[in-house]
Amino acid sequence: MQARILIVDDDPTIRAMLREWLSEQYQVATASSGAEALSMLDKESFDLVLSDINMPGMNGFETLKQIRARHVGMKTALITDYNVDSYIKLALDQDITNIIVKNAPFQVDELFRTVDNLLTARRVFGLENYVESNAKLQIFRVRSTDEIEHVRELLIAVVESTGLFETRAHTLRMIFEEIASNALYHAYGYKKFERVILRDDQIVEVRFGKDDKKFGFSVTDHSGRLTKEIVLRKILRAMSQDGILDTDGRGLFLTRSFSDRFIINIKPQQKTEIVVLNYYRSGEENNKPLYINVV
Repeated sequence: MQARILIVDDDPTIRAMLREWLSEQYQVATASSGAEALSMLDKESFDLVLSDINMPGMNGFETLKQIRARHVGMKTALITDYNVDSYIKLALDQDITNIIVKNAPFQVDELFRTVDNLLTARRVFGLENYVESNAKLQIFRVRSTDEIEHVRELLIAVVESTGLFETRAHTLRMIFEEIASNALYHAYGYKKFERVILRDDQIVEVRFGKDDKKFGFSVTDHSGRLTKEIVLRKILRAMSQDGILDTDGRGLFLTRSFSDRFIINIKPQQKTEIVVLNYYRSGEENNKPLYINVV
């Protein structure tokens, strides 16, 4: 049976566009306001609600807050064409972990993957789910700081073969080192800058590769210590004037700032995966969605 999705947006063009796309795989209904959505949910059941943020009357955050209070366990996400960074505090306060953006051109494949992950979580973990099927991925198990440097240079060699090299290679080198080092040290309780050789049961897996549109890498640890609250608090702190010089959380903030797509996947107490995507064509980085998947 097809899942049922309710789209809430005051813009009729957006409602029609999302309905047309998502109807290829799901049963889709629409509402033009938060109040209409609440009324519809009192009469019929849905598996997922996608709500615009900026609507007259009841905004998206308030709409989802009321929906989740009345329908416990309802899966929800927000969608906007405004700057997602300005909503990070509200996302933390109201337990919102997915905010889709209406960038032009709209990434339809990304929309379907995000919706599918919200409904089933079957395509959450694995870089292969975020690149085209023809992408050739390189996979490494990193055990020490020396191996991070080796894998980093192999990764940069792939970047050099894409259109990202001149403008993005330096930042990709920096954010990879931040994310990989955090996985090596913090995930397993080691002090940063110590020389570390992980035990056999302490795994950091790195994957990277490219397809016709983008380059991507992922870093996975098998501790699962990171939480969505920690992620949002650290990003929010780094965005503030007081926290601009803090080193704690810098890696997450820099990665979100310098990548086109920054995705965090968490299986509590089991594993954490950070996925970074950068598109060859400029413009994808203008407004960045928020994707934190907890399964």
